[in-house]
Amino acid sequence: MGLISIALAVLCFLIDVSYFMKVWLQTYPYVWGIWKKRRELHEEVVNYGVCLPFDIDYMYHMNHAKYLRVFEYSRAIFVGETGLLPSLLDSARDGKFYVVSAAVIRYRRQVRCFERYKILTKIAYIEGRDYYFEQKMIGLSDDFIKAVMFVKATFTAKEDAIEKLRESGIDTKPFSGPVDEDLRHFIEFNRSSSEKLNPRHEKGE
Repeated sequence: MGLISIALAVLCFLIDVSYFMKVWLQTYPYVWGIWKKRRELHEEVVNYGVCLPFDIDYMYHMNHAKYLRVFEYSRAIFVGETGLLPSLLDSARDGKFYVVSAAVIRYRRQVRCFERYKILTKIAYIEGRDYYFEQKMIGLSDDFIKAVMFVKATFTAKEDAIEKLRESGIDTKPFSGPVDEDLRHFIEFNRSSSEKLNPRHEKGE
């Protein structure tokens, strides 16, 4: 038992064990068929959480970096519940991945230790190779939106995401716009940043 305890302690020190365990528990039951698809891709997926002591910082509320992790867990749940996960895994086997290429978050009110919340996740827009996720964290006690986040996930292969979904028989009208003003600003910022950092790529050269 002593050696096992030491080995576990070393493992937790070297690797973020809680992160990998949580992602594994949230996604692989869908891969194995234990949990079934429960939502359509255009639907909003809701999951719940609580701010625990290892989530807080020296100000005794949720660390700002933890919000990003919580939202990432929720996107993992989203791809599982909407049935998107198998196609992502198939693409990954061919060396094609969806990667987070941009994110913006607005913090609106602190989340205290042991405060419960829910996360709402949906695909707000799809353009070219890019999926745009919109996520909200809402406190259960006050029904206040604690944080809002937009995430851009880009397919590494040069394939049109809308066409890929249509080939799978998915109705893509909900993802074709129009977009809300705040999301439009996020999209335009990314375009401006790309043009500034890599203008030749944006021109297709």
